[in-house]
Amino acid sequence: MLGNECDAEQLRQWKIDADAGDQHAQLLLGQHYMKLAQLDAEPQTNANQGVLFLVKSSKQGNEEATKLLIDCLNKELG
Repeated sequence: MLGNECDAEQLRQWKIDADAGDQHAQLLLGQHYMKLAQLDAEPQTNANQGVLFLVKSSKQGNEEATKLLIDCLNKELG
């Protein structure tokens, strides 16, 4: 599961958009946090954040987020 590369400004914009309910931004943030977790950067904290955003996106019908959540469940992440 690879998140998209981003800089601080892009990450800030994703957070703004995700908080406004943008399911794509929620997916991108979920992927970003899951990637950080896999890189051992505070794995539990980042995995939990990733799952939170993926759940928000999945609840809005984002199929990719749902698939990633299933993957997280199978790998016991988040």
